[in-house]
Amino acid sequence: MQKSIVSFFNEVLQRTPSSLQLIAASKAMYIDPKSGSLIFTLPGLYQLFEKEKNCSYKQFRKELYQSDLNLELSKQGGRIELFSSTGKVDTNVYQLVSLNKEKTNHSSVLPGLE
Repeated sequence: MQKSIVSFFNEVLQRTPSSLQLIAASKAMYIDPKSGSLIFTLPGLYQLFEKEKNCSYKQFRKELYQSDLNLELSKQGGRIELFSSTGKVDTNVYQLVSLNKEKTNHSSVLPGLE
């Protein structure tokens, strides 16, 4: 399952047409126009992979939290972060951010040399 999710997130980072079509067809996730990040909930992510992986939502969530998803994504220039906390995992909103984009948003001037 993790390989499928990492693959999907990598496609989102690369803005492949197939990933953008999946997002557009989903009511549970979207690309934030301001940041360009994918915004999603765990139940929304589960909906994308539910048919492919014949496992319960509870099992999906457990496998996701026990995985090294962010480590794998960092190799491809991405990371999952908390976007909005409700205090409950199932209703928290997450975002896939591009680390490459973050690097270009930071000042290239070293502190103290401004």
